[in-house]
Amino acid sequence: MTKEHIPFWKQYVAQVEAEGAARLAEAEGRVACVQAELAKRPERIIERYINEGDMQAAKSEAQRAFQSRSYAWRHLSAMGLLHAELHGERCRCGKARRSCPEAAIVDGVHGLRAWEARQAEEARAGHRHYLPDGHPALVDHRWRSTAEPEDWLASQDGG
Repeated sequence: MTKEHIPFWKQYVAQVEAEGAARLAEAEGRVACVQAELAKRPERIIERYINEGDMQAAKSEAQRAFQSRSYAWRHLSAMGLLHAELHGERCRCGKARRSCPEAAIVDGVHGLRAWEARQAEEARAGHRHYLPDGHPALVDHRWRSTAEPEDWLASQDGG
């Protein structure tokens, strides 16, 4: 390579860099257009690409799972009402509270009172709820989740 070639190569490098910069700017412009188009699309557009039958089956399965879970909470709530502490240290079933295995199970379930409170709100709003029949929230509109079930049960037993 001679000194005469240096200007030629500098010009060639500058030309290649300019073409590269132009291609990069064009690609960045296309990316920006695609990103803008994606930002305008609704979030649930993916459903168009999923088989409608598969989507319905998944929604149905999810609904069954939620319903099944709600029925489990309903039964725990009912057990809690049957095994609530009444007078002193006695369970409503008649056993000493500390020796009632059902009461121990219900007492160990975190979130039961919060679930009951949400269900009570649904019932008050006239929506479907999963509270067991005779639950204090269904009998007394003043019931709040902070009220202990034994307060309600004592009033039902005349105490």
